[in-house]
Amino acid sequence: MQVKRRNRASVKLEKLNTKDVQASNSFLKGIIIPDTHAPYHNKTSWKLLTAVTEDYAPDLALDLGDHFDCYCVSQHRKDPKRRANLVEEIEEGQECLKIFNPVKRKYFVEGNHEWRLARYLMDFAPEAYEFLLSRTKGDMFGLKEMGWVVTPYMQSITIGKLNATHDLDRAGENAVADAMASFMDNVIIGHTHLLRYIVKGTAFGVPHLGASFGWLGDVEKIDYRHSVKARRDYVQGFGTFRLDPETGYSWVTPVPIFGSTCCVEGKVYKI
Repeated sequence: MQVKRRNRASVKLEKLNTKDVQASNSFLKGIIIPDTHAPYHNKTSWKLLTAVTEDYAPDLALDLGDHFDCYCVSQHRKDPKRRANLVEEIEEGQECLKIFNPVKRKYFVEGNHEWRLARYLMDFAPEAYEFLLSRTKGDMFGLKEMGWVVTPYMQSITIGKLNATHDLDRAGENAVADAMASFMDNVIIGHTHLLRYIVKGTAFGVPHLGASFGWLGDVEKIDYRHSVKARRDYVQGFGTFRLDPETGYSWVTPVPIFGSTCCVEGKVYKI
């Protein structure tokens, strides 16, 4: 059975009414959520993100995918001591997302971990996949019901002049640079669990941004690589941005978490 893919989504800036802006100027405030892997997320980091979100009061929220781990339907070898209840996994992930309920514009870019569920059903229960799609109207994680605009895995969304996708079939050190080369434009990604920020110009002097923002998962739950390398490479963090509705440009800022502390626009948050 073939799966239909939608064209790249684009958010029209004229819909971003500046009268709703919380800030004292005309820029919209946004928050970027990378790779939470609920229910195997870092609980301290999520409490910190919750405190930031409540105080920062973003106008937009952008989740870069892999929010739901979907461990129990992974096709990788699984630890039998872990939970094997998909309903519990999804419900805990949904509970985490409730901190963004007050945010008026919410965008979710599915990752390869959300894709685990669809792929599992297509491979092992295609009839059930078609049934669930019909029953949930394509909203198996309940995201649309919670007010999120969903971009399917292996697609991208454009907000102003900023492109966002989960990954472009690459991980590791060169993933952000590869994404910039693929888009030939501004792009932010998840997937790598690395925190990287690159600005490069073109031959015509036009700067472009590429960035990733670490992750919010629990490194102690990783069972697919050596713990030393995971702790070395995977950085706790998220991102913020200020979007100018007039020009479409976004000023993106990675926010690393050191211990249980971060700093957003000059304000320190600590759990």
